[in-house]
Amino acid sequence: MKELQNFNSLNNKKLLVILPVNKKVNGVYLNECAYSLAQQSYPIDLLVLTNGLDDIKKAEIKTTLDSPTTRVSVQNSSGQTEQQITASEKKINYTIVDTDCYTFPSVFNEASNYASTNGYEWFSVVESEDVIDASWYETFNKFSTKKTEYQGFLPL
Repeated sequence: MKELQNFNSLNNKKLLVILPVNKKVNGVYLNECAYSLAQQSYPIDLLVLTNGLDDIKKAEIKTTLDSPTTRVSVQNSSGQTEQQITASEKKINYTIVDTDCYTFPSVFNEASNYASTNGYEWFSVVESEDVIDASWYETFNKFSTKKTEYQGFLPL
């Protein structure tokens, strides 16, 4: 298992968030997921594990992670619904690594290995279709600090 080179932790290696992405990724959903990760009130370190992606698709993912947006339906002055795009003002601390893993159990195991090898206390796996509440990882931090006997904390 590789060490994450030149990847500075924003949370003192408390939490590594893993986002597996394969060639079936839906760009709209990935963008919403990235936006929700950027809005976290607790700083996260994001490891994007890519499987089967060409350089063009990886560049698209990088663009999405560098500038995540969200779409919101709003009613204009005429009463019609239109889409409003909001860009995140926050940035995501992330790195992208290729993997041979393609099933959830194998990605979960690889995530655990990366977290352990790189000295993280906890890891969390999110999927590209997930939208995470802005206080989710802050809640995790409070919970993990008070409930040290627990060994898992997953968004279900």
